[in-house]
Amino acid sequence: MVAEAGGSILIVDGQRDVVIARADDSGFVLRLYAAGARLVLDGSSARGCGRADRSHAVTRNSDPDFGRSAR
Repeated sequence: MVAEAGGSILIVDGQRDVVIARADDSGFVLRLYAAGARLVLDGSSARGCGRADRSHAVTRNSDPDFGRSAR
């Protein structure tokens, strides 16, 4: 169904019959339904989905200061 609708599969959970897919154009959802999908949810508003804003990413310090207790 995803290929027929022009999208890409990201994750498949066979036990729950769940597929997480994406496409760049707005007609993807309608094409999924036309291909036989029973339920389509928009994951763009879900936390953790989509591209991360890396401008506030926490990075590992290459020379951490653990204080006296770690020495």
